[in-house]
Amino acid sequence: MAAQDPCPLCALREQQATLTAESIRKAAEAQPFISGLTTPAAEYERRLAACSSCPSQQGGMLCAECGSYTAYRARLLKATCPYPAGSRW
Repeated sequence: MAAQDPCPLCALREQQATLTAESIRKAAEAQPFISGLTTPAAEYERRLAACSSCPSQQGGMLCAECGSYTAYRARLLKATCPYPAGSRW
C-alpha cells in the first residue's frame, strides 16, 4: 500500500502550531528596508507598541480585526490599523 500525501490543511496547521510571536517578528524584520514600501525602524517600533497594547491583539501576533500578523502589517508603510474605534497608529 502506497503512502498517502499528507493533507495540505493538516500540514499548514502543523506549521502554524510552531509559530511564535517572536518568530513572526524576526521574519518580518528580516525583510529588507525598501524606501516607499516598508516602514522605517522607529515607526515600525511605534506601531508594534500600539499593537501590543491593543485589545484586538491575539496571541501577541495576530490582529483580530483583519486576521493579519501584526509584525508584517506594521512593517508595510501604506498599511493602516483596522481597529474599529479608529487607527491606533
